[in-house]
Amino acid sequence: MKKILFFLTILTFTNTIAQIPKLKQIKNLKDSKVIIGLSGYEDVDENLVRMVNKFWDLCPISEALPMEEAIGKAKDNDNLYAIYLSSYESQSFWKYGLDNIKYKSLSVQYFIGFSSGSGKAIMISGIPVFNDEFTDESIAHGVNYINQIFGMMLDNEVNAMKTLGLIKEKGTLLNDRILYMPEWMVDKKLDENEISEIYGGQFKIVSDFEWSRAILNKKEGVAYSIIIPAAVGGAYVFQHHVCDAETGQVLGIKYPKPAFSISAGIKSYNLSSANKGFIAKKNLKQYNDILKGK
Repeated sequence: MKKILFFLTILTFTNTIAQIPKLKQIKNLKDSKVIIGLSGYEDVDENLVRMVNKFWDLCPISEALPMEEAIGKAKDNDNLYAIYLSSYESQSFWKYGLDNIKYKSLSVQYFIGFSSGSGKAIMISGIPVFNDEFTDESIAHGVNYINQIFGMMLDNEVNAMKTLGLIKEKGTLLNDRILYMPEWMVDKKLDENEISEIYGGQFKIVSDFEWSRAILNKKEGVAYSIIIPAAVGGAYVFQHHVCDAETGQVLGIKYPKPAFSISAGIKSYNLSSANKGFIAKKNLKQYNDILKGK
C-alpha cells in the first residue's frame, strides 16, 4: 500500500481513474495525433486549447471535440489520443464528529487527463485552481508535465517510474536558475533573509503576475515552483513541482512522506509536516535537495 500511495504522490496517478504509464501505451505517440477534449464551458475550453497548442510538442494536434467524442474517437484509432480537463472526488473513510454524526469528508481533484480512449486514462496531471478559476499557468503546467514525462519515457525508452531518477539528475540545473516563488505561496512567517539562510540557490519573491508571465512566456534563466494538490482520502497531499520556465523541464518533485496506520480496523493516512499548501521551511530544505540532485 505504501508503494501505491508513493506512485500517487509523485506522479499524480490514481488507481481509480488512471494507470501508471507504460512505454508500450505511448510508443507510437510521436507518429500519432492528439484531440483536445472540450468540457463545454467556453472560457475553460478556450484556455485549454491555447495552452495545449503552446505547451504540447510531442505530436500534432488534430482537432478539438467535445470530451466524450474525443475519447471515443481515440478509442477507435491506435494513432489518436485525447487530452482534456476534468476532475474526480476523493472521500475519506467514515468518521464521527463531536455530535456523534457519521460523515465522510470530500476533496476534489482537478486534472489534465491523457487517454487512448480504452479503459482508464493513461496519465493525469493534477492542477491547482486559483480563486475558483482555471488559470492559464495552472493549465499550462498540467499540459507541460504530461508532455515532459512522456518525452522522457520516449527518449529514454523507459516506463514512467524510471523518469523519477531522470528528473533527479536534472535537478542540479536549478543552481543556474533564479527560482521564482510567488509572494502568496510563501509562508507568511518567512522573510527573504530567512529564506536565503535555508535555501542555497538563487531565488526571487515575485508577484503573481511576474510568476505567471515567466511560465507562460517561457522566460530564460528562470525556474518556478508550483504546488499541486492531490486529492487523497478526502484531504490533500501537496506536491511541490520545480520546473525550468524556458524549457518546461521538470527539475524536481517534492512531497510529504506518506505512511499508513490502523485505527479501530480502519485505515488512515499519516503525512509528514512537509504537507503544506505553501512554501515553508521544510519545503525549502527539500528544494535544497533538488539543487544537489537528490
